[in-house]
Order: sequence, then structure tokens, then C-alpha cells
Amino acid sequence: MSTPISASDQQALDAMLIQAAESGDTSAVLSLLEAGANINATDETGRTAVIAATHTHQAETVRTLIDAGADINIRDHRLDNPFLYASAEGLYEIVKLTIEAKADTRLTNRFGGTALIPAAERGHVEIVHELLTRTDVDVNHINNLGWTALLEAIILSDGGERHQQIVQLLVDHGANISIPDKNGITPLEHARARGFREIEQILLATEQARGEQLIRAAEQGDTESVKKLLAQGASVEMQDENGRTALIAAAYQNNLAIAELLIQAGADVNRQDNTQQSAYLIATSEGYLELLRFTLQAGADVHSTDSYNGTGLIRAADRGHVEIIQELLKTDIKIDHINNLGWTALLEAIILGDGGPRHIEVVRILVGAGANVNLADSNGTTPLAHARQRGYLQIIEILSAAGAHE
Repeated sequence: MSTPISASDQQALDAMLIQAAESGDTSAVLSLLEAGANINATDETGRTAVIAATHTHQAETVRTLIDAGADINIRDHRLDNPFLYASAEGLYEIVKLTIEAKADTRLTNRFGGTALIPAAERGHVEIVHELLTRTDVDVNHINNLGWTALLEAIILSDGGERHQQIVQLLVDHGANISIPDKNGITPLEHARARGFREIEQILLATEQARGEQLIRAAEQGDTESVKKLLAQGASVEMQDENGRTALIAAAYQNNLAIAELLIQAGADVNRQDNTQQSAYLIATSEGYLELLRFTLQAGADVHSTDSYNGTGLIRAADRGHVEIIQELLKTDIKIDHINNLGWTALLEAIILGDGGPRHIEVVRILVGAGANVNLADSNGTTPLAHARQRGYLQIIEILSAAGAHE
């Protein structure tokens, strides 16, 4: 039966263990552990043996302690542990050992930063690569200074080759290029202010690529890719060669889930493509009622017009979208707006309509809402005259009852 160790003897053993680890005396470390030293005991600064060995770059001793069960996640009074300290100081071998030992990547240092942030700041390319490829470290974590790893790699760097490589690694692994510092200054703005041309070009190329990918993902209905790209700071206002934004691409597909994600991310519902289509106008012409409601809630300009200078009301009237008409008439849209063809919504519902049930209902709603039944087209032909020319008897009745004349 082994003799119990007294408190004073235990304290002495623990202190010797930390000293042996600090000096890299691995055989002494093993002997002291065999003698009963507490592998996770701490000294007056909160250091464990494995932290002490890390401070003096003793990789083999660190390995031995990890193999013997040392808790690598314990932090000292400065909030350092082997993983955090080695990452900041560029101790590549120890970083690898702590990663293999499942270091907790969520733990932060005294600045509230993950291991990735100081590694990025100090230009430790190999360690940044190791962290990004072999751990689940949060590439977009923000420390107490309001900086991500990307911001710190720019703000506290010299903009040289190693930091250029780090910026590229960070963006390649999903760093959000739009997260600003506490003053609202973005990584790109910091790079420009410092004259870091190479880093500026990396960020610009990333912004362009992600914006194009976002448009494609929206067009293809790839919701998960849209979410991922938004998390990486892809611009919702990027336009392709046709002037389409991701929201416009989603609107053409009537993809409500993606449209909602983009609108929540700040997409402009009034931005128009090269044919003067916006998400709002697309909803009016295509009869996408829920999309229309989304765009109206997001500040759609009901007075905006298409390439024919037509409002959403005119477009909806032409195509017989009864529900769209009803929704638009809840706004202050101009019911008698005249487009480049000289037509109002009422005229267009008659001239381009088929005189069927939906267009009859559109005419009924417009007249009931106060549309001018005697406002003629550019040739002087009134709505009633157009209805008579086409033999639209029910529309003739509605117009006549409202006081229309030819």
C-alpha cells in the first residue's frame, strides 16, 4: 500500500514538475508524474506544466505531457494556453500537437481573440493554414478591439508577402470581407488607406467573385450557397453583365426563400437591371403576390417605372393580375399614370387584355378605385371606344355605368 503524500510534499512535486517542463527535462517530467505530481497543477501565474513547456518551446515535453493526459485547455492568468500561445508565437510543432489533442478553438486570449487572430496579425502563414484547414476555428470571430483575423492581418501588418498570403488564405476559407471595425471601416478601406495594393487586389477579386457566385446561386435556387456567400460578405448589390443583382435573379425565378434572405441582407428592391426591371417590377408583371408583398415591406418605390415608363400597376393590368392590382391600390401608386405608349392602367387592361374574366375584374377594380374612365390614349381614343372596337361587352357596361364616353 502506497504512503499518502502530504500537502507540502504534493506542492513540492507539482512545483518541480512545472520547473522540469519549463526546462524541457522530459525524463524528469515522467519521473515526477510517476511519483505522484499533479499533471494539471498550476503555479502562482496559473501556468500548468504543459503551458510552461510551451512558453520555452519544448515541443517534445509538450508531447509527453499531452500523451500523459495534460489538459491543454486550461488557461493561465494571462488567459494563455498551449494552443493560444503557440499560435500567437509561431510555434508550429506545438500548434500541431494541440490540434491533434483537440484543443478548444472557441477559447480566447486576453484580447477576446481566437488563436487565428494573433497568428494572422504576426504573419504566421503556416499556422494560419493549419488552423483553417485542420480546425473549426471561427474565421470571422471578432475580438474585443472589434477586429476579425482579416482586419488584424491588414491593420497591424506591413502589407508584405506573408500577410498577403494570409489574407488570401482567410478569404479562401470564407472570411467575411464586409465586416468593418468599430468605426465602420472595412478591410478594403483599411488596405487602401495603407497603400497595400496587393491586398486591395485580393479583396477586390474576392468581392467580384463572390458577387458573381451569389447571382448564380440565386438564379439556380441554391439556398445553401446563398446563405454561405452572404455569411462571407458577398455583395447583394453586385450586378452582372445584364445589370442583374442576386435579388433580381431570384425574382425572375419567384424564389421567395432566397429573395427574403437577400432582402434581409440589405438587397435594394428598387435596383434595376439593363432592361429597367427590378424585383418589385418583376413581381407586378409576373403576378408574384408574395414577392410583391416582400418588396413593398422592404420599401419598394411604387412610382418607379419600366422601360416603357410604365408603373407596376400598368404592367399588372395588362396581364390581368387581379391580386397584384388589389395590393398595389393599397399604396399611393398613381392610378392614372400614362406610359410612353400613351396608356394608363385602364387603357392597357383593355387594349392588351383579352376581355376575359380576369381583365373584366381588373377594369372593375380600377374603375371602382377612381380611374379616369375618359382619359384617352395619345390618338384620342377613349377606354370605352377601345372596348367597343373589341366587343368587350361587360367592360363596356362597367365603363358606361361609370360615366364613360367615346
